[in-house]
Amino acid sequence: MNIEWLKDFQTLADTGNFTFAARKQNVSQAAFSRRIQALESWVGTSLVNRETYPVQMTYAGQRFLAETNDILSNLNDTRAALSSPALGTTSHVHISIPHVLSNSRFSRWWQNWSEGTRMSVTLSVGNVSEMIAKFITGTTDILICYNGTDLPILLDPDYYLSCEIEKDRLSPYAASRFTQQYENRFPGTENAPIPLLRYSKGAYFARLVDLIIKQSPSRLNSITQIETDMSSVIQNCVSSGFGIGWLPESCVEPHYKKMIKKISTEGWSMDLEINAYMHRSTIGKPANLIWEKISGQLG
Repeated sequence: MNIEWLKDFQTLADTGNFTFAARKQNVSQAAFSRRIQALESWVGTSLVNRETYPVQMTYAGQRFLAETNDILSNLNDTRAALSSPALGTTSHVHISIPHVLSNSRFSRWWQNWSEGTRMSVTLSVGNVSEMIAKFITGTTDILICYNGTDLPILLDPDYYLSCEIEKDRLSPYAASRFTQQYENRFPGTENAPIPLLRYSKGAYFARLVDLIIKQSPSRLNSITQIETDMSSVIQNCVSSGFGIGWLPESCVEPHYKKMIKKISTEGWSMDLEINAYMHRSTIGKPANLIWEKISGQLG
């Protein structure tokens, strides 16, 4: 059995697609399929249901995936420990986190969390939905993400620990030079709709913004100018004057703070939490030390 087969299987579980998984593993789809078949032959049973889209794991595949995640995680921990002998024993943690928090928050957090621990970290970065899925499959030890108070992320407390890291707020922003103009027009009319910068359908922030609009005190008359799943793109396009877009207030980058301004009209914002989650099964493993730092148990 080849260790690369385990990595292939893990990648297929993450992507749910043979083509995407093969691309990530840098092999042709035909070669990738042969490697998955070879792994199934070695295990002695089918691991993948190829009749579904996206590809689903069979019951045996789900059980084998959990073992695969543990095996690869333990190998990474061992490699990290052996690769820096001068520093003494080194442990490793795998964290999944959305793009916006990885850019604006992670370096400061990690400086505090890792202090005195000799821990190394691998970051998996993507949109909120992707990171939740990666965490639930057991690919990562800790999940850090936004949690809208009116659209909470529900993870079973019997299986997952959770704690709040910070509070935040999702609010509409416009370029500073246009803010007063938009506030006077907000929320727009049928004849003069507000130009809107939206998150892509299915993205967690898109669902939050849709809920804000649904619960707002008046109807939003808008026309979509740009759609993206990246907060950084929204921020850049807002500053360029393309329209109004919703951003987490604490993640507005310093050099943008003079270029964009929050729309102060009441009823168009939502409270957010930035939460951390960890598998209860991780208690006692190296990642638990970082969790204790995050949750404040070590001060």
